Amino acid sequence: CSGSARLSKTFRNSGIEAYGIDSRRNVHVPLAPTITLDLSEPVQDELLTSWYEDKNVVFNHMAPPCGTCSRARERPPPAGCDERYVPRPLRTEEEPYGLMDRSANEVMKVVRANYVYVVIFHLAVWCSIRGIRWSIENPSNSILWHMGLFKILLTLPGVCDVDFDACMHGGSRPKRQD
Repeated sequence: CSGSARLSKTFRNSGIEAYGIDSRRNVHVPLAPTITLDLSEPVQDELLTSWYEDKNVVFNHMAPPCGTCSRARERPPPAGCDERYVPRPLRTEEEPYGLMDRSANEVMKVVRANYVYVVIFHLAVWCSIRGIRWSIENPSNSILWHMGLFKILLTLPGVCDVDFDACMHGGSRPKRQD
């Protein structure tokens, strides 16, 4: 999910053809051309791999949504905040695929996010098989990294885990990413 498509813009500014991919729910204004696909919808991921083959893609950066895996959900609410409106944890390290004692709406958020994570996993494997380089970005402390699928990716030849601090590259705050 490309969000603002800043990375795509950076590639394009360097003379490399690049596109962002995000759903219609993206709240950011893309800074580069963006393809609208909803990877939480099963038919959309087939369109993506077909497009990759047509465009002869050589690198794929993936930044799946981190909201349901965010550790920020574990923080206590600010003083005076109405707790009914505070997002609560939807996953734990022990249950990275989701807590089932949540509301129907919360469970649906987790299910949709899990589907995107499965698509990202399959896309990373698909890229590896075809010799396409790839990377996956999410906060270092994200529960995403506790999912078995992402642990499996680390066993693929040529795959390594990298911590990246955005503040070292112009980011406005310390935001450690894997």
